[in-house]
Amino acid sequence: MKTTPSPRLSARLGPRWRLPAVLLALVLWQGLAGLPPHPPGPLQLGGQLVQLLQEHKAEQDRERAFYQAELRQRLAQDETAAALPRIPAFERTPTFFDQLLLSLQRVLAGFALTALLAVPAGLLLTRGRRRIAAGPGMSMARLLPAPLVLAALLLSPQPGGTSTLLGCMLLGCLVPALHGVARAGRQADAGNLAQALLQGLRLPLALAWLVLLLAEMALQPQGLGHFILSELGQDGQSARALLGLGCALLAAVLLDRLLLGLGQPAPRP
Repeated sequence: MKTTPSPRLSARLGPRWRLPAVLLALVLWQGLAGLPPHPPGPLQLGGQLVQLLQEHKAEQDRERAFYQAELRQRLAQDETAAALPRIPAFERTPTFFDQLLLSLQRVLAGFALTALLAVPAGLLLTRGRRRIAAGPGMSMARLLPAPLVLAALLLSPQPGGTSTLLGCMLLGCLVPALHGVARAGRQADAGNLAQALLQGLRLPLALAWLVLLLAEMALQPQGLGHFILSELGQDGQSARALLGLGCALLAAVLLDRLLLGLGQPAPRP
């Protein structure tokens, strides 16, 4: 008689093979890196990550030394002077981690603006015109912002500021957010409405990342998208560009998990 393993046994066997599978995948990846066209392997990515950390620390040390020197110069001046000169601002060269943090701030601002507009408008749309919220027109309309954003980026005559980036994210995410909120308001009851709304905003959050990276590549001299594009344009720097893409993917996954965590009901005591 054939027996099947119990769920408990399967659960114990699963994590046991997880680490060897990851190690095997890394070994195969490193082996493929030695073949043409020689893509960056795990060792090269790790080396570039260490170098980026060193560059970030060096920039922090340079900033600290600048302010310490300015402070010593002020203390050495004559105390009877009418006015001491102001310490000039340090002109920091943005590092990879500075640009990553800047992009995180931008995407959170764009997503918050989109949610602020989409949640009340989507709920009103569901309540007042249920057929519009549920019909195929809304489902088709959420596909339109992507080409509109691409057209706006291609036709933009010059780099834009933060307001331009927020406008691009709003253009690319508002209709999908309206669709998700309307669908949540139509299907959820009052008890789990907040959880359903957060579920409906997962796609706009992912789109906000995509639109922001494209906008930073086309319009901005700073940000993670600009870093990826600039590193791709340099010979032998594909590992850094791949690291930028990996960090963008990891940040998107973590923000998605955070959004899901906010939607989970609190445990009962």
